[in-house]
Amino acid sequence: MSERANDELVAQFTAAFAARLKEAIGTRSMRSVAESVGLNHTTVSRLLRGERVPDAVTIWMLEAALDADLWPSAHQRGAFGSAQPKS
Repeated sequence: MSERANDELVAQFTAAFAARLKEAIGTRSMRSVAESVGLNHTTVSRLLRGERVPDAVTIWMLEAALDADLWPSAHQRGAFGSAQPKS
């Protein structure tokens, strides 16, 4: 996979994650969500805007705090095209 294709997949994943995070947060404040997982509210803000790619631990902590699945599901991954992860 080319670097450009990989960058595009990362951008698509980040956008899908941000959309799921926004939905899971609902009416809660960014500060309250951030405090519940030990993050700075600016980190949550950057995740919501798709400006930061979350690491696995951040995803896990947010999923636990929000009781939500934030990792894009199989049908969402299909929307990323035919690109395959690097082997």
